[in-house]
Amino acid sequence: MTGRRLTGWIVIDLDATIITAASKKELAAVTFKKTFRFHPLVAWCANTGESLAMELRPGDAGANTVADHVRFLVSALEQIPDSSHAEILVRVDGAGATHGLLKHLEALNTARRKVRYAVGWKMTDADGTAIARSPERAWETSLKQNGETQEGCFVAELTGLNIHEGWPQGMRLIVRRVQPSRRQFAKLTASSPSMMSITSPPPSRTPRASGSTTCPPA
Repeated sequence: MTGRRLTGWIVIDLDATIITAASKKELAAVTFKKTFRFHPLVAWCANTGESLAMELRPGDAGANTVADHVRFLVSALEQIPDSSHAEILVRVDGAGATHGLLKHLEALNTARRKVRYAVGWKMTDADGTAIARSPERAWETSLKQNGETQEGCFVAELTGLNIHEGWPQGMRLIVRRVQPSRRQFAKLTASSPSMMSITSPPPSRTPRASGSTTCPPA
């Protein structure tokens, strides 16, 4: 990104990661995985593969702490030239599916800057009911990031089938269905023979290709 300006949508990936502490060190603590490690936040520009920001945090820091995400996003945006009037897509896993972070992302929109987001979603019983009500014709074969179809991976839209009070207006929910891996078979039930996950992609006002939710290999 140094020395040049990006055009089009700039994609920022936010995530927390776990780094092992081989011995007792400052900030190392027991993580949510019951291991003795650090729990830093990282941000990357998907367009260029460059690191935008990193923040060392204690091992026991929360994965979905809104204040940490908001503060860290500010640091990441500061590394993007002219971010005050850019088109920015922020991607984060289920830890980012919080009212506070999505409200902050919505507030970043101005007359000169567009900010959209795609976040993971923890599936609820109500979501499971909505999935069960979805007809088979609602499912489309997923696309890879290069636009090719990915056999064995399907997506369907849940928006409108299940109401989520208090979330941003126009928020969409996309469910992904894949064949389970060996280690995932133990989690399956008779009523749910496939692995399901839900993502809240950019609102419908963001340009997208039909069925373009990316699905990693099972």
